[in-house]
Amino acid sequence: MEKNKYFILIGIVITILSVFLNYKVWNSNVVQVQVVSEFNTKKLSDEGFLKLENLDRNFPNLGATSFPITGFYAKYHVSSEDYYNGLKILNQETRDNPYLFFKESLKAEAYNKLGIRDSAFYYSKIAYENLPGNSRHYEQYITELVFNKDLKTIKDVFRESRFKSNKEYWLIYFAACLFARV
Repeated sequence: MEKNKYFILIGIVITILSVFLNYKVWNSNVVQVQVVSEFNTKKLSDEGFLKLENLDRNFPNLGATSFPITGFYAKYHVSSEDYYNGLKILNQETRDNPYLFFKESLKAEAYNKLGIRDSAFYYSKIAYENLPGNSRHYEQYITELVFNKDLKTIKDVFRESRFKSNKEYWLIYFAACLFARV
């Protein structure tokens, strides 16, 4: 009979812990619905920012879209021109999905806006080389190459790209060729 009491106690503790953790995940998903919607429409609001700011961004650390929640939070900072706080958040050690290169892309964006060209180039190149099929990464890298007026590399990158069937790549390429010559 004594064994049954321990099993019941362990069962109650596991149930309470499970309910608590599921509540945290559910609460995070409710906030993410608004945040992801804002990201998709590119209309970030103060309300979404406040909800994300008050959310425990460490659990779960990845959003429903597999993007890191801290990355969403940093994006709000970068979009509101609070680049240094955005970079501070991005430089924190987190256990994110390392295969999206979302943080590197955001760092490239922040450094670009700050005018720190070498860092913008560095992070845009990392993002592009590791996920070349992402048109955002391609655009950022090409933008930095245009700034450096590196027409040869722009052409080489486009020539080597497997995504030339995407018209967005062509538009970026043609614009880059025009601006790199100016």
